[in-house]
Order: sequence, then C-alpha cells, then structure tokens
Amino acid sequence: MSVWFDEYSIKPGEHIYDCIKSGMEEAPIILFWISKEFLSSDWCQEEMRLALEKKMNKFYLIDDDVNKSDLPKEIFDYKYINIKRLDSIESIASKILNCLE
Repeated sequence: MSVWFDEYSIKPGEHIYDCIKSGMEEAPIILFWISKEFLSSDWCQEEMRLALEKKMNKFYLIDDDVNKSDLPKEIFDYKYINIKRLDSIESIASKILNCLE
C-alpha cells in the first residue's frame, strides 16, 4: 500500500487544494494526527471537513497534548487512538496496524 502525504506528494506548481482533494478521494484510508497544531491549521480543518463530507474511511490519532474537550464536535464521538509524544514510531505503527486488521 502506498502512502500519499502532502509534503511529498504535491509537486511545485500544482494546485494544493486540488491535489489534496484528489489524494483523499483516491485513498482507501485517511489518517488524521490531531495535535494542537492540527487544530489551529485552516488546511487541516479543510481536509477533515472533506473527509467527513465524503464519509471516507478514516482514523484519528489524538496527540497527548490535546484534551478531548478541544476536539471539533464533528469527531468528538468517534473512537480514536491515543498517541503519546514519547511513543516510538514502531509503537505508533503497531497501534495503527491493529486497527486495520
């Protein structure tokens, strides 16, 4: 399975919004890593709106710096994976893979 990640998948000169929308529409799974930075980003909020609107298969990783009360009401009731900043990449990957089985 390939990974689409905006920082690597959007080439210079391409329209950012169109590329993100296209990448999300082609993806079998959308993974949102919700952090304080995510919550303050207009781009991230737009990506989340698109995923909710299209009813895409999505997973939420909630960083330990985010209180559940800070989550947008649209995702407040979804099951999510808690991620601690000190977790190893292997531990985070294992948590994600367990959800995909």
